[in-house]
Amino acid sequence: MTVDVKIWGIVQGVGFRPFVSRLAAVNGITGWVANEGGHVHIVATGTRDAIVRFLAGLAGENDGPAAVVHMETNYAVEPQTFDCFTIIESSKGKDDLVFLAPDLAICPECERELFTATDRRYLHPFISCMQCGPRYSILEQVPYDRDNTTMVDFKMCSFCAGQYGDFGDRRYHAETISCHDCGPQLLWTGLGGQTERFVALAAAVKALNTGKIVAVKGIGGYHLACTPFCTETVDNLRELKGREAKPFAVMFRNLAEVKKFCQVSVKAAQLLTAREKPIVLLPRKSSAIVASVYKLSRYLGAFLPYTPLHHLLLRETGPLIMTSANISDQPIIKDDAVMLGIKHHHLAGVLFNRRQIRIGIDDSVVRSTGSGEQVIRRARGYAPVPVYLGPVSDRPVMLLAAGGQLKNTFCLTKQNFAYLSQHIGELDNVEAIAVYQHNIERMTSLLRIQPEAVCCDLHPDYTTTKFALRYAQAKGVQLFRLQHHFAHIAAVLAEKQIFEPVIGVAFDGTGYGTDGKIWGGEFLLCTPQGFERGAHLQYVPMLGGDAAIKEAWKTACMYLDHAGLEAAIEEEKWPLLKAALLAGVNTISSSSMGRFFDAASAILGLQRVATYEGECAIQLENKAAEYGADRPRGKPYRYQLQAQDGKIIVDVGPCICDLVTAKTAMVPLPVIAYNFHYTVADLTANVCELLREKYRVNRVVLSGGVFQNAILFDLTVDMLQRRNFTVAFNSVVPPNDGGVSLGQAFAGTYLLRGEI
Repeated sequence: MTVDVKIWGIVQGVGFRPFVSRLAAVNGITGWVANEGGHVHIVATGTRDAIVRFLAGLAGENDGPAAVVHMETNYAVEPQTFDCFTIIESSKGKDDLVFLAPDLAICPECERELFTATDRRYLHPFISCMQCGPRYSILEQVPYDRDNTTMVDFKMCSFCAGQYGDFGDRRYHAETISCHDCGPQLLWTGLGGQTERFVALAAAVKALNTGKIVAVKGIGGYHLACTPFCTETVDNLRELKGREAKPFAVMFRNLAEVKKFCQVSVKAAQLLTAREKPIVLLPRKSSAIVASVYKLSRYLGAFLPYTPLHHLLLRETGPLIMTSANISDQPIIKDDAVMLGIKHHHLAGVLFNRRQIRIGIDDSVVRSTGSGEQVIRRARGYAPVPVYLGPVSDRPVMLLAAGGQLKNTFCLTKQNFAYLSQHIGELDNVEAIAVYQHNIERMTSLLRIQPEAVCCDLHPDYTTTKFALRYAQAKGVQLFRLQHHFAHIAAVLAEKQIFEPVIGVAFDGTGYGTDGKIWGGEFLLCTPQGFERGAHLQYVPMLGGDAAIKEAWKTACMYLDHAGLEAAIEEEKWPLLKAALLAGVNTISSSSMGRFFDAASAILGLQRVATYEGECAIQLENKAAEYGADRPRGKPYRYQLQAQDGKIIVDVGPCICDLVTAKTAMVPLPVIAYNFHYTVADLTANVCELLREKYRVNRVVLSGGVFQNAILFDLTVDMLQRRNFTVAFNSVVPPNDGGVSLGQAFAGTYLLRGEI
C-alpha cells in the first residue's frame, strides 16, 4: 500500500529527512521525502504492517531534535512503486508557514567529541552539529541559514567548511558549525576589567571554586553562577540580584548526581533528560546544599547541562546555582556591554564570548505530579514551537493575542497554528515593556504574520491592554477584549483541541470580571465561542486593590471580618482598616481563590507578606505536605453552596471559622493545612456535580495559577475522576498567566470569523 504523509512542526533544518530515510530503511519502505513549504512531505510504499510501524515511528520520539506538531496521513492514494527511498529536492509549497526551531541542547555525539582528546573539537565550548546548538536566540531572519544568524560574524575554516558541505556528514549545513580555529572564543573579564582569552575557563573555575559569583554567557542570555554549598555565597547572590526569598535552580553534571540531592521519579527523570533540558521541580533530600538556595520550599529546581560550556564548567566545579542574570524583575541580560557594565563587589567576573544573542530567553520550568506534567515557565527549548489548534477554520486567520500582565507571553496565529512567545515575565517596568514590544515586532516579521485583529484582557490597567488599544488603532485592525478566566480555560481547549462544552474551573489570584469586580474562583460553562458563569466563590471586600495582593495579613482580616470573626482579628491596624472598609475607600470585591489561600496562610501564622507571587500559598502547601501521603484521607471543613441569580455561590466563611477553631484547639498545623486543601478539592467536585446536573456536561477543565499547587491539583483530579468526570488540564502551556495568550488567540479566531 501507499500513503501520502504531511508533517508540520520543527522538521526542517534539524536532520528530520535523514531520520525519515533511516526509518524507511528499517521498515522496508520505499518512496521519497522532501521539504515542501513549511512542512515535510512523504510518499511511502510498503506492506500494511510496515506502513503502520513507519507511521508510528514518525509520530513518536525521533532520534533528533525535531518536534512533530501535526501529522496528516492520506490512505486513499493510488499504489505506487519505487526502487528505493530517497530524499528529493525541496520545493516552496503553498502553505507559507514558517516553523522556527528552538535552541537545542548539546547532543550525545557532540558531548562525546567534547571530551575525546583526539577530536579536533576537544574541549571546544561551542561544539555543535545539525542536531544541537543555538537556533531561535541567534536568528536574524528566515530562512535559517548561517548568513541569517549571528554566526555570520565567524568565517568557517576549511575543515569546518568541508564538513558543512558534505551531505554524508552530520554537520552538513549545520549553521552553527565551528571549531577552536574559527568559532567564538571564551573570554574572561575579572574585577580589574582586563579581558583575557586563554585563561578564561580556568579563571572562572577558580573563582567559582573559591566561593565567588561569576556571570556566564549562555544560549539565551547570562546566568549568575555560584556554589550551592556556601551560605555566605548564596546570600551574596541574593543581594546581587535583589531576590530575597525566591528559590534558585541548581545545575547538576548528570542524572545520577541529581538523584543524590533530590527524589527523582521515572517521569521526572524523563523530563530532566529530555532534549529541552528544562528546570524540573523535584522534592529535595536532606543534603549539603544550603537552605539559602531553596529557602522554605520543599522543592529544588534541578536541571542538566545543555551547552558545551556548562559541561566544561561543571566537570571542574560540581553542582552550580545557575540563575538568570537579571536584577529583581527586570528581563534577563543578553548583551555583553550591559553585563560588563555591572560593577558589583559580589560579582567576581564575566565569562563570555562575542557571539551575539538576538533574543533573550530564560530557562523553562516544568514539574511532574501524580496527575500529570505541568509547564510552569515555557521558554528555552519549547518556544517558539507552535501549538496545533485543530480544524478551527475554513478561512485561516492571523491575529495577535497580547497576553496578561504577569508571567507574560503573547501569541500569534497563522492558519491552524498558534505560536506562543517565550516567557517574558512581569510587565512592571520600562525594560520589560520594551522587550515585550521588540519580541512582538520580531516574531511577526520572522513568521510573516500580519495580524487582522488583536486580543487582550478586560483589565483596563494592564500594560497589554493599553498596548493592544494602541496597536489596533495604529494598524487599523479589530480589537477583542476577552475575560481573563475564560482565556485560561480556552488555553486548555486549544491544547487538547476540545470544541464541545466543558465545565471550566479557573482558580487564580486576580482577573477582571465582566461585572467590574475581581474574579478568581470561577466555574464557567465554556466552549471556544464563549462562556457562562455557573458558579463562583462569594465576593469578599478587599482593601487596596491589586497593590495589596502581597499583604496576606490584610487579606486575612477581610476574610475574618466577612465570616463574622472580627473578634479574632488581632492586627493593630484593624480599626483603621475597618473604617476604610465601611467608607468604601479603595475597596473592591473579590471572588479570588488565590486570596482565599493567602488568607488561610496568614490566619495559620505561616506567611503574612509575600515577597514574590504565590509565596503565602506555597507556604500553606508546604505545611500541608508535612501531613504525609500515607496518612488517612482528609476531612473537609464546612462551606455553603447557595443559589443566587441562577448561579451557585460558594460561601467559604464557615471554612474560615473552622480554621480559627482548629488553630485555637492546637490541632497540628500540617493537619489543618491539609484539610484546607481537601476542602477546596471537595467543594470543587461538589460544585462540578451540580453543574453537570444542570448543563449535562461531563468534561471538566482545570486551569489557573492556583492549580500549580501539587496537593490541590492531585486531590482535585482524583476527586473528579472518582465521580466519573473526564478531566483535562494544561500540559503544553502553563496553567498560570503564561498560558492566557494561547486562550485569547484560540477564542479570538472565532471572534474574528464572527462565530460568537
